[in-house]
Amino acid sequence: MSSSANFYHVDAFTTQQFTGNPAGVLFLDSKDQFEDDDLLHKIAKELNMPATAFLFFKSSNDTSITYEIKWFSAIRRIPICGHGTLAASHVIFQQNPGIHLIEYDAGPAGPLQASRTVDDLVQLDFPACHLVGMNEIGETLKPDVDLNKILASALNDENVRFEYIGRGDRGGYIDMIVVELPENYPLEQATIDCDVLTKLFPVIRGVSFTTWASHDENFHIHSRCINSVPGLGEDYVTGSSHCMIAPHWLKKTGTLAGDRDLKAAQVSARRGSMLINWKEEEMRCLIRSSAVTFSTGTIALHK
Repeated sequence: MSSSANFYHVDAFTTQQFTGNPAGVLFLDSKDQFEDDDLLHKIAKELNMPATAFLFFKSSNDTSITYEIKWFSAIRRIPICGHGTLAASHVIFQQNPGIHLIEYDAGPAGPLQASRTVDDLVQLDFPACHLVGMNEIGETLKPDVDLNKILASALNDENVRFEYIGRGDRGGYIDMIVVELPENYPLEQATIDCDVLTKLFPVIRGVSFTTWASHDENFHIHSRCINSVPGLGEDYVTGSSHCMIAPHWLKKTGTLAGDRDLKAAQVSARRGSMLINWKEEEMRCLIRSSAVTFSTGTIALHK
């Protein structure tokens, strides 16, 4: 018994191929296959992308469509994934010109939405969180682990000063931390040792370094995000981490003069960018960006 599934390789958070964050997008016709996490993990491992989004159609009307969605890396299932959702939304909007809203049933991640903007960007509606300062909850995450020392070692900068270190306070963000560095810290030039950060796993699965980039006339902040899950390394561009980073900066800086959005650049080797609008009362972040399709194909699934 065999079946096939349409596959898309998409570069997310960019307008140019070979930049942004690559993601696989796979549409499944079988509910049994969609529910088979072992199968999905095997497919993601075979594709070996930073993330693969798996989708199963639920319903549609004239202007909206609903899918169930899951995300996997080659290592494990991902609790929530911005670039995988952006990649999936890009494909769905391309295939359905009349559709303006996508609703996702994301299981433990809760309901997510993507909409088509008037300037032809994709806008994601994701849950946000506040940060709890590590000095408020204790810096010791694991016995015999010195958090500041590990972070400095990862940056290869023993003299670095940390302005703030905070941990997410809810949902899929509680095992992620944000590290604010001094203004205009040269994150883009930093050689980050990802292996050092694996010492924080499994208590912490991700570390986001961020700096206010007043020297950059195009962006407010620069960031780099590292998976502390062994084997994953740096996340080229990540939407979910910015649902932690953006509220932190917008709380700290107040209203951005003349700007509705926080302009964020993730300055990894592949670079990518996004505009973020924080809805504080709803604790949601609206993330706007682009994606480009690199390749398409069909995957054969044999039983």
